[in-house]
Amino acid sequence: MRVRIPVRRPDVWNANAEQLAQLLRWLSDDEWILEFCQGEGPLTPGQSPLFETAPPDADPVLFSGGMDSTAGLARDLFVNERRVVAVSVFTNNWMLYQQRQVIKNLTHGHCLPVQFNLNLRLSDIESSQRTRGFVYLASGIAAAWTMSRRFLRVYENGIGAINLPYLRSQYGAQATRAMHPKTLHMMSALIGSVTGEAFSIDAPYLTLTKAELIASVPEDADQALQQSVSCDSGFSARVRGRKPCGICTSCLLRRLAIHASKKSHLEAGQLYRRADPSTSEQWAAMAWQALRLERCLRGEDPWNTLMMEFPALRSASRMISRNDLVRLYRTYCQEWAVVSAKFGDTPPPRDRTAA
Repeated sequence: MRVRIPVRRPDVWNANAEQLAQLLRWLSDDEWILEFCQGEGPLTPGQSPLFETAPPDADPVLFSGGMDSTAGLARDLFVNERRVVAVSVFTNNWMLYQQRQVIKNLTHGHCLPVQFNLNLRLSDIESSQRTRGFVYLASGIAAAWTMSRRFLRVYENGIGAINLPYLRSQYGAQATRAMHPKTLHMMSALIGSVTGEAFSIDAPYLTLTKAELIASVPEDADQALQQSVSCDSGFSARVRGRKPCGICTSCLLRRLAIHASKKSHLEAGQLYRRADPSTSEQWAAMAWQALRLERCLRGEDPWNTLMMEFPALRSASRMISRNDLVRLYRTYCQEWAVVSAKFGDTPPPRDRTAA
């Protein structure tokens, strides 16, 4: 993809164009050729100040309205007693409403929401949104920089962030890398190169499963956790009150975490478009992955066995220790066993490349 972009300082961006292109290649598996030119006129004439009431000691955090970001935000407010600026990106009014409702239910502590509207209606384009993670991170970094803070905190759990392929037929960016440890590292390095100042993206829950993260949240946050949205189609339908599907991998990870964390009351009254996931292709794919993980972890050398079966782990092992990764996936396999017992385990074939 060849892209020409007008900016205020083309000299700075052209000097870092290849570093940015490498990040976009990692996120999308596409080849990018970037050229920056001089922009003309003010970018946003008449723009009002981004912040008026943010306390000087507030921490900038990325908040999507999903369960991980809700749990992480609740921990910062309730347990760590931090002041935060919660930065969100929304693409429709339903998404905006849900994000506001979740924050409203986190009444403890000081939280200032800052929300960016991204609503581009384009036709005849690919709809995979493989680089959306770049947009979300860039929004959080812009807010952090405006606050004179040189860090941004994200709340993704390790299983969701690393996002190993469920099937051997999945390749590269077919498994999203939006909050992958390598993405966070590359984004931090890019901002440092562009600005000449060190910038860090902190992800304190990369060594925890989703269930472990949820289990660490006080009961005061239960209503907010219930209000959070995990379904892949939860916001895209742009319909208020739309039921989650119950079978996409995001729904299944949420349901796994709720029951494995012994907080099944969070699912009380929740209606899914498909209540029983055990006959779905997504369930079969996740069960197949869990079986492969469990087999790898049985042996005397679980790390090398994991690397042979899941080569994608190599990119995460540069930011997370091997011992932490082994513990992470061993815990996840134990949690999967809990969910299988609840919904009915459907043993996958001994070897498969498609759901």
